[in-house]
Amino acid sequence: MKREWRALSNLRASLRKNPFALLVWHFFYRLFAGEAFSSEDDLRMGIGGIAAILASPGVILPVLLLPKYSSLLRWMRGVREFDYNTASIPDKYMFVTFTMVVVGIVAALKWDNMFPDRLDYANLAPLPIGTRRVFGAKFIGLLLFAGLFISSVNCMSTILFPFEATGDQTRTGLWLRFVAAHAVATAAGGAFVFFSVLALAGLLMTLLPYRRFRQISPIVQFAVVITLAMLLFLTPEIGTLVGSAGGRGRAFVDWLPTVWFLGLYQALSSAHASANFDALSIRAIVGLSTAAGASLCFWIASYQRFFLRIPESAEGPANGEGKLAQFK
Repeated sequence: MKREWRALSNLRASLRKNPFALLVWHFFYRLFAGEAFSSEDDLRMGIGGIAAILASPGVILPVLLLPKYSSLLRWMRGVREFDYNTASIPDKYMFVTFTMVVVGIVAALKWDNMFPDRLDYANLAPLPIGTRRVFGAKFIGLLLFAGLFISSVNCMSTILFPFEATGDQTRTGLWLRFVAAHAVATAAGGAFVFFSVLALAGLLMTLLPYRRFRQISPIVQFAVVITLAMLLFLTPEIGTLVGSAGGRGRAFVDWLPTVWFLGLYQALSSAHASANFDALSIRAIVGLSTAAGASLCFWIASYQRFFLRIPESAEGPANGEGKLAQFK
């Protein structure tokens, strides 16, 4: 144990000596901490608390679903046939939607910090750091930020929900496949909504003057948060509708991104998924690829339009001491 702890300490020490790793940490710190934490110790405590809060639904929801999946309770109710893949569709949709809503709301509330700003320029301009390194470190910091929330939301449900849904199955392979499907579908859904919000913010920053962008941002952020909250509120109805055989309402919900990633979940968890779910899974993959590509393109465009032209702006860089003095 002492050897592993010493190795971890050496890894942390080596990362602290790596300028690029410190740059990534700087951007991650600014994204996550904002004005709430004054030190790295406060940040670590804050991360732990937020992760625990986000992970709690992954424990609570499977407990609430226990009466549905308990083989003993089904036997007492006289239910002799139970298809866990079909019966779990509304619940799979709930976990996918919850992940997408949480990540989307966090991204919408934090999108002002997703792009290098005047404070970053004031901190980094005097240092011998190329713009490509700044761009790469900022983007990696964004990915770590999104990954933290996605993993926190799903760390418990990825284990507990598949175990509960397949509890009366005798083959371990079914549970492992369910676990993998849950992890991939929820992570892909969270990544999709994160990249989509990032692409929207980048598009607005690319097309609008900075002052206009700052004026319109709160309105767009509010609209995104309200839309996601309504989607979460309608989760029971949409989940039930998706599990139905068909109909005009079903054709409509098939165009919801949350349903695309439910289709990916169903296609991965079952060897006999319907053709409709296979088609939805393809939409999920195409949607994720498109959102990732668009976010990268608009992020680069807004980066070149704003960050690289900060010295030319009339307002000048933000005041304050740089936090990366160790690069000097």
